[in-house]
Amino acid sequence: MCSSDLEEALVDFALALTRDSNDAALLINRGNALVALDRNDAAISSFDRALTFRPNHADTWFGRGKALKNLGRLETALASYGRAIAIDPDHAEAFLHRGDVFYGLKRLAEALADYDKAIALNPGLSDAHQGRARALFDLRRGEEAAAAFDVAFQLAPDADYLEGIRLLTKMYICDWADLAPERNRLIAHVLEGKNA
Repeated sequence: MCSSDLEEALVDFALALTRDSNDAALLINRGNALVALDRNDAAISSFDRALTFRPNHADTWFGRGKALKNLGRLETALASYGRAIAIDPDHAEAFLHRGDVFYGLKRLAEALADYDKAIALNPGLSDAHQGRARALFDLRRGEEAAAAFDVAFQLAPDADYLEGIRLLTKMYICDWADLAPERNRLIAHVLEGKNA
């Protein structure tokens, strides 16, 4: 959804909330739109109000965690993601995002565990494979990192900078197979203006 659509949605949410200011679903959707527009403080307020009516709604805690993470309030974000996971233990995105927070805090073993859980729940989640690869690389487990980057690249070959970090990781472990064609493709993509 583009920002103008999100702005229009916010107007609609505001109008609907004048009729029923206690509608948790509207407050949650408003919070999600605010996160997408990077208005994270307002999003947290919207999620917190929704939680007064629906305290056991996993996606509300998840959205709140995203807003907190965007604001750099990482410990509080961990708590929100933890609540989402406690309510819905199959919430792959919550494990992924909590893994990202653990990674940002350099708590690599916990990050890796969350990425693994996200992948177990949703094997097609490219971002979880990328996160897993980064954590493995930082743990000096280069071959496993390269394999994880390969999976992520198969799932999302156009993801920003993935092609380059994947090739760098292969070079780090001295995997020279297909180096010339992969390097040439990477250079071509960079010259085309792609975030390769």
